[in-house]
Amino acid sequence: MRTSIREERNRESIRTDHSSRHVLRYTLKERLTHWVAAVAYIYLLMTGLAFWSPWLFWVAVILGGAPVSRMLHPWAGLIFSRPCGVCT
Repeated sequence: MRTSIREERNRESIRTDHSSRHVLRYTLKERLTHWVAAVAYIYLLMTGLAFWSPWLFWVAVILGGAPVSRMLHPWAGLIFSRPCGVCT
């Protein structure tokens, strides 16, 4: 993920600020990006396994049923690819 020079300077100035005892490791944007990618990955993993094996079809039923899972699976792939930097 590319960060601008301004974001890097802001992050450095926050890290070098010794007035508080709190150290900001990641910005809110970085944390949200991480969790969106994580949730999308887990959804893709579960629905992909449900489509791959008849023994795991019950997972698709739990995630909204087969038609809903088949409709949302490609969209979840697009959502997953954006935070991972595939679509820059």
